[in-house]
Amino acid sequence: MRYCFFFLIIFALGSCKQQTDFSQGDFNLILEQKMDSLEKRIAGKYPKVSYGGTMLLIQSHHSKLWFAGMAENWDLADFYHHETEEHFELLEEYRADKEATKHIKMIKPFLEKIDRAIEEQNLNKFEKSFHDMTQTCTQCHQISGHPKIVIQVPTENPYTNQTFKK
Repeated sequence: MRYCFFFLIIFALGSCKQQTDFSQGDFNLILEQKMDSLEKRIAGKYPKVSYGGTMLLIQSHHSKLWFAGMAENWDLADFYHHETEEHFELLEEYRADKEATKHIKMIKPFLEKIDRAIEEQNLNKFEKSFHDMTQTCTQCHQISGHPKIVIQVPTENPYTNQTFKK
């Protein structure tokens, strides 16, 4: 019985061995063709990151960041700060084809200043940094060919369904 079992294992292993009559180059070509095929199959299944839509999200986070910071709700301000950063990163990664994307780096020093103000829980630094960042948003729009888009510090909270207090 042991010999039969041993024979079956040897036979199974021997039959599993496949003959490969192609080179590594052939294998790479087949792999590349499979990858191209998969890319074509998924192309169009996921929407391209919308530049305008992402900017609307950034504008929303800009406003919410302001109200959270002014309420000294530093945890919430930190959340909206990071959301804003993430959306700029999305544009840089997925919309490098847009001329305006190269100007996004203008905003980064101001996002860093806001981040430090939030970490320090310093309302005065937050307010100054936020004003500076907001002016830079408008400057970026001007040099990107969109001078009609002027960003300002929010004056009224449009989000009446959310509290920003701690």
